[in-house]
Amino acid sequence: MSLTKFIKLKEVKEKFEEFFPKKPTFNVKKEIIAKPYTNNYSLVGTAFDYLFRFIIEKENQGKVRIIKTSWIAEECLLLLKTFYSINKGINKELVKVMNEEQETFEPILKNFIEKFGKEKINELTNILDETKKLYKNYLISGKMDEKLIENSLILAQLDTIFRAGPSALLSKNFIENFGKVNSKDVADLKNLISIIPKNLFRAKKLCVLNPSFKAAPLVHGADCDLIIDDTIIEIKTIKKLEFRSESFYQLLGYYILNEIGGITILGKIEINKLGIYYSRFGYFFQFNIQDVIDVNKISEVKKWFVDYAKKIT
Repeated sequence: MSLTKFIKLKEVKEKFEEFFPKKPTFNVKKEIIAKPYTNNYSLVGTAFDYLFRFIIEKENQGKVRIIKTSWIAEECLLLLKTFYSINKGINKELVKVMNEEQETFEPILKNFIEKFGKEKINELTNILDETKKLYKNYLISGKMDEKLIENSLILAQLDTIFRAGPSALLSKNFIENFGKVNSKDVADLKNLISIIPKNLFRAKKLCVLNPSFKAAPLVHGADCDLIIDDTIIEIKTIKKLEFRSESFYQLLGYYILNEIGGITILGKIEINKLGIYYSRFGYFFQFNIQDVIDVNKISEVKKWFVDYAKKIT
């Protein structure tokens, strides 16, 4: 379970429809600017998330307070290293924490070790170290090295393991392409970068990159892409310019989690707006919280959210 899966549950959707009946008006019509070059939609989207945050950090560097967390790719690599013990065994206690059905993960993890082994883990470690250097150089120079763009796709592949769990390693496509970079995806990312309206993401006081929420354990994980001042922002690298109910509920989920416990490091932030950046259109859509939420019901919403999340986990 994660926030993404939580909001898809029938009872959750019904309750959100009851609590938040006023969906914001979205009548925007724009032609797609950066069309995808491959079918690697999710991979390119995740890689762009990394690059977008790097760019927004540079844009706000030295001007406002910037809070950033460790990369998901770092956490995933640490996880793989932990699985890969000295005797090529599986850390069963860690697996048990991740999933009660421990036996279903063992063959999957062994498959990764047999397929890639220590050499691949060492290679990924070197790539991650290289990426950190390129990222730091970018923050100094403002020049995006093509290698940083290429490596963002490797970071995205590591993210897949972390977010989808070891079951991602069962995918034949994933196994065959793990560690490889498609030049067309690199070109796609360059296009996406070129149309970012940077001026719309300049903070006045605060910029939080990939914030996680203190109450996230309620839904077994939730981290949004960006918070700029009083606005929670998600990035959607999709081919259709549309405001889906699922996206609306995802943003509301982040808002509720912030209301419950705030974000790690900072605590509760006053959020007045929610927004989505549609990266293939270079379009940033945002709306006011007060236009979609009855502030008098916030306490009721928080209580229901906590009680139901505890009930199903």
